[in-house]
Amino acid sequence: MLTRSSGDRHRLIDNVIMIGSAAWLGLQGLWVFPLLTGAAYILESQIQAGYFRSLYLAGISLACLIFAKYDTVANELSMSNIIIMALAFILFLPEIRVADYVKSKGDKNGKRLLPKRLQTMQGYFCMMLFSLTFLHGNAIVPSLMPAVGAAAGCGIYLFVALLKHEVF
Repeated sequence: MLTRSSGDRHRLIDNVIMIGSAAWLGLQGLWVFPLLTGAAYILESQIQAGYFRSLYLAGISLACLIFAKYDTVANELSMSNIIIMALAFILFLPEIRVADYVKSKGDKNGKRLLPKRLQTMQGYFCMMLFSLTFLHGNAIVPSLMPAVGAAAGCGIYLFVALLKHEVF
């Protein structure tokens, strides 16, 4: 869904990889992955140039919750991890706003990327980082650090470009 920001349909192999990964991670105890994947499919079906059959894929992804492993152990979440996530979120917010002005074209068909799709997926990315951290605690944070670093890096790049007046 993230690679089809110009409104193209996602391929069968894309869906197999996403749902298969979510199901496997659910079996490993990260039950929120099938839930977030299902929510992403539902969201994708509702936004501009969405595909109604994504609702079926959402059902398949949500059905993976039946087989997911649920831990009853309380999660620990350190304050430093909360601060890092909040800082990345604050740095990434301007990136979501600037996506409204994107003029890039898709690599597959050359159509212009749809800004609303791009903004929706960027917002979902931020929401996903926070929900994964909140629901799985310190155990998931090391695997999310590359995504958090990318979000913070995009925000810092945009801020530096703004200081140099290269943005507008």
